[in-house]
Amino acid sequence: MLALLVQLPLHAAAGEPLRLASGEALRADNVQMLLTPALPAPTAGRRLVARVATPRLPLVNSASRPVALRLVTLHRAGFRFTAEVEVEVEDGPVNQLLLTGEIRAAIEVPVAARSLPAGHVLGERDLEPGWLDESLLAEDTVLNWQEVAGRETLRRLSPGRPLRQTDLRAPRLVRRGESVAIHFASDGLQITARGIAAADAALGETVEVVNADSARPVSARVTGPSSVEALPDPTRVLPSAAPGHVRRRRP
Repeated sequence: MLALLVQLPLHAAAGEPLRLASGEALRADNVQMLLTPALPAPTAGRRLVARVATPRLPLVNSASRPVALRLVTLHRAGFRFTAEVEVEVEDGPVNQLLLTGEIRAAIEVPVAARSLPAGHVLGERDLEPGWLDESLLAEDTVLNWQEVAGRETLRRLSPGRPLRQTDLRAPRLVRRGESVAIHFASDGLQITARGIAAADAALGETVEVVNADSARPVSARVTGPSSVEALPDPTRVLPSAAPGHVRRRRP
């Protein structure tokens, strides 16, 4: 029999019961399924979620036969609830289980579908729908997938964790120590040289790179993956370039 049952015989209640297999513990999602028909209908992206205080879940089920649970009454006072549940062992007695806890509004938000390392660029399979207590909703909580598609994680995100804007940043298109193409432009000419990035940077950010030929530092703006454009510098002398790396700009 489920532990902590109040041993009061009851008549079987009408309605479709929740069934547990022999030895299957009562979990939070079971209670949610049991109470949902008695709660106001959910709206798009919002529902009521029950959090059981007593008895502690998961609740051990020592019955050697299947068990059927049926909600008898649900009393709500503010956030708090008390629920009386019939528990019937197959071909056995009917007993009562008393549940207490809170029912609060929850908002549907994208959560990490698995452990995501820092520096990971978010893809569609990295996130799944989750529910967050409305009272825990922060100003920068991410509410939909479109807000963060293609962004990069700043820190490790554990499975099921709701995302916040402070967890993310624009993806780094240039990485410290990696080779980049430096595009120089002057007097109608465009020259491409190779360089090494001195720091990580995202699209449009300014980063220092070291010209591989001259070993001189160059301030540049990130224009794409492993590609930067040298910022104007009146003192700069354009580097020499191999054939095919010089283009004359069209007027």
